[in-house]
Amino acid sequence: MAKALLVDDEKYIRNGIRAIISRAGSIFTEIDECVNGIEALNRLSENRYDLVITDLIMPQIDGIELVSRIDGMEYKPYTVVLSGYDDFKYAQKAIKYGVKAYLLKPVDRNELLNIVKKAEEEYIKRQNTDVKTNTGDREEFFSNQFKLMLLSDNTTREEEEKLLKTCGMDFENEAYWVVTVNSCEVYEAEDKLESNLSLVAKLRNCLNETGTFGFYFLDNRDNAVLILNAGTDVRSLLEAVDRMFGTRCTAGIGGTFTDVSEMRRSYNQSDYALKYKLLVPDSSVIYYSGIAEPDSNFVLPVRLVKNLTGMLDTERKDELCKVINQIFDEKAVRKYHLEYLEKLSACLKLEIIEYLSEHVPHKIEFIKEQEDSFKSIFEFHNINDFTRYIKKFVLSINEVLLQFKSICSTDKTIEMAVKYVQDNYRNDLTMAEVANHISLNYSYFSILFKEKTGMNFVDYLRMVRIEKAKDLLQNSIYKIYEVSEMVGYNNTKHFTTTFRALTGISPKEYREKLYIN
Repeated sequence: MAKALLVDDEKYIRNGIRAIISRAGSIFTEIDECVNGIEALNRLSENRYDLVITDLIMPQIDGIELVSRIDGMEYKPYTVVLSGYDDFKYAQKAIKYGVKAYLLKPVDRNELLNIVKKAEEEYIKRQNTDVKTNTGDREEFFSNQFKLMLLSDNTTREEEEKLLKTCGMDFENEAYWVVTVNSCEVYEAEDKLESNLSLVAKLRNCLNETGTFGFYFLDNRDNAVLILNAGTDVRSLLEAVDRMFGTRCTAGIGGTFTDVSEMRRSYNQSDYALKYKLLVPDSSVIYYSGIAEPDSNFVLPVRLVKNLTGMLDTERKDELCKVINQIFDEKAVRKYHLEYLEKLSACLKLEIIEYLSEHVPHKIEFIKEQEDSFKSIFEFHNINDFTRYIKKFVLSINEVLLQFKSICSTDKTIEMAVKYVQDNYRNDLTMAEVANHISLNYSYFSILFKEKTGMNFVDYLRMVRIEKAKDLLQNSIYKIYEVSEMVGYNNTKHFTTTFRALTGISPKEYREKLYIN
């Protein structure tokens, strides 16, 4: 397989470039990374890379020094430099060292893909020259050509037919099919890329060991793809992989084709058959021809989905589970195209997120967390596992919503307590009386009151009484002892002490200050 090397001391740039190249279905399926020029030179001395993308400004050995060293190597990769706008003149210096192109930061996706396409073309020309004299590279060369043919629109019909004749495919006497293979238990696994990269090498060995005609590559869905003679015993091939390497695989097999124009159809069918494992989890080899023709004319049960979200924030847990079973009814799932499941899952996610956005809009982090954590159906071994996950997901959200409601209810309870204090501050009021009034446990009320108001009950009552006293002191008809009694203090001395503690002055000084002002 074609190999690429990314050299940049910024990890997010390396990750971004890797993602763009991998998702485009490029023939550069093996991508290594380095953080500086010294590490890159070590890698280049140990491996043969076909594409190098390097930053210019790096510690120790910069990009100019690196490309000058590459220019002196026997096997020169297609070299591209990265630069910022301020480094443009600096980047021009790299041209004399055989650099083919430069990319400005931030990297533009289309610009990068155009450069990668040119690197692919140069790699294939080089391979085409070598393939005549080096039969060991022949299989790899044709595999890369097939990958370009199936996953891109860059090849013409004439080029495709020429390739098929050159590689030894005999459409007059043979039929072929595309087989898509996954070494992971589920279609979308976290380690799928790494696992299937290893699988491609194992499949190559098995094809050679068993003398089986075929070509292989990794597609842009990170699956291993084989082009084989129709009738090849795929099950025996997978058993050989398991026997030789201890790797168990699942294969989806597309329909046969006898013309290049039918090859893409066979590939898409094989990918669909591989996904279909969700409904036949015990099958290791799934033939598209053995799947009932999927019905794409379906109508999503949107009303049921809305009924489900309508029951959120309630204690109707059993009913929620019952509706989920109705939504993901297995008969409907098996009747329709897998697209039905994908769209139904997306519809449910959308309705739930919209419900949360409408009912708890202030819980932004919670809503974002639910949106990000919602899993694809293809992350599960079978449809029953997915349904169980959906139940757990929905019930978890429902439980949190009930907690939010409880907290909201508690807020209203404390509001009632505060109002009771405001209305009865002149009486001999105690915390026990207020807690009893709102039907809360005394200790729980003490904790909750402080949490919601920012002060304990005694301090809050004292603050309310003194604020009321300030209002009354503005009226000269009330004597200070009368004000004291009106705000709940029968002892004037106690009232004066409390007033001074909260305001810094006595009630008399406060009133005199008002007169002066």
